[in-house]
Amino acid sequence: MRSSPLYWDLAAADYAIGRVTFPADAGTRWCSHGDESVGIWDLGDQNGRTMLELGCGHGVALEALAVAFPNGTFKGIDFSPGQLRLASERTRHLPNVTLSLGDARLGIPAGVGPYDDLLSIYGAFDFVPSPSLLLDLFLGGLAANGTCTLLTSVLPVFESVLRCPRLKILRTSAIGPSWFVRGKVFIMGP
Repeated sequence: MRSSPLYWDLAAADYAIGRVTFPADAGTRWCSHGDESVGIWDLGDQNGRTMLELGCGHGVALEALAVAFPNGTFKGIDFSPGQLRLASERTRHLPNVTLSLGDARLGIPAGVGPYDDLLSIYGAFDFVPSPSLLLDLFLGGLAANGTCTLLTSVLPVFESVLRCPRLKILRTSAIGPSWFVRGKVFIMGP
């Protein structure tokens, strides 16, 4: 069900009317548990870089990134028209954000790549039967020395990133019921 655009369109409707709310710092602090948290600060300076958020949802992280790094370029893909509508409303004042409707399971939409950084915050990887295949596909769109950053609550997603031969793992963290991993691509090509 959660791998269906309809599910996320219905969630977007709940977001739009305030039935579901998020903390004020949801765009910058993605997950906290006790003294540990991960967020925008874990990405380093994104000015002059292009980032793709896969499964960008309602755009809260894209907005925070675009504001914090005005000289960066931020692209978001989501397969839910409802979520993208919210993301568009949220980021319409930011010239460094572009959004694309697309199903990650079908590959990188035309005009989206290349990108320096791939980001997924409880995004597309959490809802596909083979996260390692999706990871390999989207790593192919990364520029040389690009990075991949995932926050997931799905252990097989975390494990598939750890096992990926194309990534040198820079950081991992277990944060409550979630896992954070950041890696740098060191082998390019299909």
